[in-house]
Amino acid sequence: MMKTGTLDMMMGASYTQDRTLYADFSDTYRNEEVRLFVRAEQASHVTIEQWQDIFSKKLKLLAPGYGWYGQDYLATKPELLRQELLIISPNSKQSVQMLAYGRGDVLIGDAISLPYIAAQSAGLSITPLPLIVDSNHIHFMVSKKTTHSGLLKEVNQSILNLSTRGAFARVVQKWQHVSVANTRTLPSASQKVDDTNGAMNLSSHSTLSR
Repeated sequence: MMKTGTLDMMMGASYTQDRTLYADFSDTYRNEEVRLFVRAEQASHVTIEQWQDIFSKKLKLLAPGYGWYGQDYLATKPELLRQELLIISPNSKQSVQMLAYGRGDVLIGDAISLPYIAAQSAGLSITPLPLIVDSNHIHFMVSKKTTHSGLLKEVNQSILNLSTRGAFARVVQKWQHVSVANTRTLPSASQKVDDTNGAMNLSSHSTLSR
């Protein structure tokens, strides 16, 4: 939808070269850690010290369909699918629900948003494993086909204004606290994300505000 311009903007986007073909990226507004999560009651039974443990231990990995999960995931995705160790869902909410129903062993995603989504959508407490799969800067992604001229400039100006006022830092801190409350031991992570995966469609002139 970003490619065709039916969506103007998406939040929570990691920069990749492929995406620059159809979208422009805003200035970064927070950092993201990609972690592996298990159901809290399984935390003492599932250990992953390195990415290859998913293969050696035959663990079924649950992944929302739209997201950047690092080079290890990208490089091994075909083999994960071939071995039927990867289950891709349309969004984070469905991946969480599959974990709750025991249809997968491990869930991958953003360290801040997943615990909140798990608690809200499935009443599920999840625990992050120590391995940090990826860490990167997060941006707004704006479709190159958007009819909203000047949108990227407005977004960058809003990011600057909100960052200067400390608004983004307060939002991140708030959701870190919410996420920690919905996990059992979350060592470190660096905004609230719903199951729309941050998609936005702008029908009129608008800017980010607090």
